Parts: sequence; structure tokens; C-alpha cells
Amino acid sequence: MTTVEHNTKWGAPAGRVVADKDYYAILAIDPEAGHEVIQMAYWRLATEYGTNVRLHPEVASKLRELNEAYAVLVNPQLRARYDEIRRGGGR
Repeated sequence: MTTVEHNTKWGAPAGRVVADKDYYAILAIDPEAGHEVIQMAYWRLATEYGTNVRLHPEVASKLRELNEAYAVLVNPQLRARYDEIRRGGGR
């Protein structure tokens, strides 16, 4: 299992992000998508999942996965590292 380290917006370690997950599929976007497309996809899905959390508690895990994908793909350095690992070039 390969991981990408990342920090929260306050600089505290947020744990490890598993690069074996397909963050592009989670957000339902193309790997060549630009920053704006990533943001729009995230907000669309976050709104959809967020409104269903109270009715369906199992949706919370999907929302966490969505947040993880967004945190990596919206950050240019993390995204570059993630893409490198996906192509098999990182370790």
C-alpha cells in the first residue's frame, strides 16, 4: 500500500492518504480535470451526500472518502505526487 502524506490547513498532520484509491473515480472526474472541475465535482457530491447523512448514517463514510479525495486532488503538490504513484513511479 502506497501513501501520500498531507497536512490539514492548519499544518497539523492529517494522517496518510492511501494512493491505492482512485480519487478521480470517487469524484467522478477525468484525471486531466482542472482545478475548477475538481471543485465543482466536490461541491456537487458533498451537497448530495451531506443532505443524506442524517437519513442514512452509512453515507458518512462516503463523505469522508470524498473529503480525502478532494484534499489530495485540490492541492497541486499532493496531486502531482498522487499521480506519480498512480503511474507507478513513486514509492
